[in-house]
Amino acid sequence: MPAIPDMLAEAMYNIRWMMTMQDTDGGVYHKLTTPNFEKFIRPDQCKQQRYVVLKTTAATLDFAATMAMAARVYAPYDPDFCAQAAEAARMAFAWALEHPDVYYDQPAMNEQFKPEITTGAYDDTDVRDEFYWAATELYLLTNDEAYKEMAKEQCPETYVPAVWGNVGELAHLEWLMHPESLNPLELIIIGGSMAYYLEPYLNEAESTSVFRGPYGNREEDFFWGCNSEGCCWRGIECLYAYHLSGEKQYLVNAQRCLNYLLGQNSTGYCFVTGFGTKPTSHPHHRLSYSHPKGTHPGFLAGGPNRERQDAETDGVKYPKNVTADESYLDYQPSYATNEVTINWNVTLFALTAGLDALE
Repeated sequence: MPAIPDMLAEAMYNIRWMMTMQDTDGGVYHKLTTPNFEKFIRPDQCKQQRYVVLKTTAATLDFAATMAMAARVYAPYDPDFCAQAAEAARMAFAWALEHPDVYYDQPAMNEQFKPEITTGAYDDTDVRDEFYWAATELYLLTNDEAYKEMAKEQCPETYVPAVWGNVGELAHLEWLMHPESLNPLELIIIGGSMAYYLEPYLNEAESTSVFRGPYGNREEDFFWGCNSEGCCWRGIECLYAYHLSGEKQYLVNAQRCLNYLLGQNSTGYCFVTGFGTKPTSHPHHRLSYSHPKGTHPGFLAGGPNRERQDAETDGVKYPKNVTADESYLDYQPSYATNEVTINWNVTLFALTAGLDALE
């Protein structure tokens, strides 16, 4: 067997941890958490009791999709792990079919159980996109037509970019990478929907954009986590569109998205820690805050956020009359603009790795 590439070995560490969140009946717990957020201290100093909390349909389907994909990706390197991942995916999907509407409701749960949980809820009461993604991944793993039919039934009618609570686009992109699994009309519909979605942003890059980019030209572009869920994802979508069409405009605009993150933006910041002449240096990240060597390099900050949910809390004060695209503080307490997360960082990895491969 060939050795597992470094990045896949790193990912497997987290995948194996995810497997510990699956119960023996196939259901997957929504999260592992302390009742309250820890202070800004090192992990070895965290002493609160941790709890696994409520098996939910959304968590179980996301897990099923991830494990099915892992079973395909790791096939050349670790057959035993792949068999384990495949079985975990099947069990999870079966549990979700039997429990299609178990949603995470933290306030209701806190009325019934103690201690109360006050960490981020990440509740999701529309799991059609999760069913679509999980069924897609299981079909690509097994070639079982029953999964494909379920995916078709749950396929969304409109093209919606991926965010943590809407994973339908992840399934779209998988189908586009496996055109042999679709008939020509289905392929045209999904590929055309993505092109149609991207078209106005690419037009803005050539006309009204100050920084000649497909992202950051509208006030609504600036929200919690926009550097990932807005900018990175638009660049990733452009990479897929370039792969499918060969049209250079898509590759150029993917590069422009990365340029924005690296400093070609209204703040002048490079939003990746440790890079550039004006990098984000004080992220809302406990390990960076408490580590003797300071901030770790390679983290993507959330970015400008017009809603400023942290305004006037914990000493977070924004300048007066600041515009939406400038609503960013390189300040550790600013969780609404300077937080870092694993799901945001993976989009940075996808965008940079994709550009690196094409270059």
